[in-house]
Amino acid sequence: MWLTTDAQSTIVVIVAALLISLSTAILAPFLPAFAWALALSVVAYPHYERLARRLGRRGVAAGLVVSAFTACAMGPVIWVVEKLAVAAVDGLRQLLPLLERREWESRLGEHPRLVEFLSWLEQNFRLHGAAADLVAQARQAVPALAAWSAWAFLQAMLILFISFFLLRDGPRLLRLAERLVPLTSAETRLLVRRMSDTIHATLFGMIAVALLQGTLGGLMFWWLGLPAPLIWGAVMTLLATVPYLGTFVIWVPVAGFFAAQGRWGDALLLVVWGSFVIGLSDNFLYPMMVGKRLHYHTLVVFFFLLGGIVVFGTSGVVLGPTVLAITDSFIRAARRRLRPRHQGAPLGSPRSLALPR
Repeated sequence: MWLTTDAQSTIVVIVAALLISLSTAILAPFLPAFAWALALSVVAYPHYERLARRLGRRGVAAGLVVSAFTACAMGPVIWVVEKLAVAAVDGLRQLLPLLERREWESRLGEHPRLVEFLSWLEQNFRLHGAAADLVAQARQAVPALAAWSAWAFLQAMLILFISFFLLRDGPRLLRLAERLVPLTSAETRLLVRRMSDTIHATLFGMIAVALLQGTLGGLMFWWLGLPAPLIWGAVMTLLATVPYLGTFVIWVPVAGFFAAQGRWGDALLLVVWGSFVIGLSDNFLYPMMVGKRLHYHTLVVFFFLLGGIVVFGTSGVVLGPTVLAITDSFIRAARRRLRPRHQGAPLGSPRSLALPR
């Protein structure tokens, strides 16, 4: 062949890099599904191992675990959707008579300063025009919403599909990773352990914060005398686990309903409680819990979590902290290679991004 060996090697490396880039672009849309499947597999793997040893068939055990997860996930989702639909119908049934009788105008008249403020908003921000534009945009968004729902359903099916193979073929995939990752076997095991710890801390931290938010919301509903505060607290707990949604899906319409009834004090109290007490607990408590368990500073976890959501979307809840753990592991490996005197030190030392124990 007319090319030298070095030239052939260079071409092979370039073609490999281009193909890796192409493969990354092809697989990028499925990254959220893989991230959640990885999180599910890491959490469920100990239970899967026990079931696989008892049954003696890894495929059957993986199928049973995935089926159990599907049943546990779909039940709460159906329950929340049913509760939200019933609440929406009841709210409209009670709100429409107020709007038809225009009682809200007389109640607004009891608060002259509020009327002046709304008039100022109308003059400066064209509230009626903005509302009409919003309605028009909402109508145009219906096809996009339908397409998004179909894509979300496909992602959910992919999560279950990927989880099955991650559970069944976990050991083989780990051995493959050891061959592909440019780390020693001991460093690779440390990396896998750090990723597992990060995923556990992320998910259990998210669940703990969601329980707290649901409890705070239920307590406020009980304080305001709303019906079924326990049920609505449970609904807010489940919604708090969904990025881009959250408890405000419940308390914002309730605050608006209070305002339509003229209960301005209750509406303001609910808005303040929901915005500052419930809302900020997620931003501060969750990074603090995850950082404490992983020995990272709260500020580092906060920005990796927030940046993960910005870059990856909802899957950034898992991918952001996981990228932090991977980065930390590679920084440790690089420092050991750059400082030969530390070769005899244990793998956990020196620390890079982690706080001292």
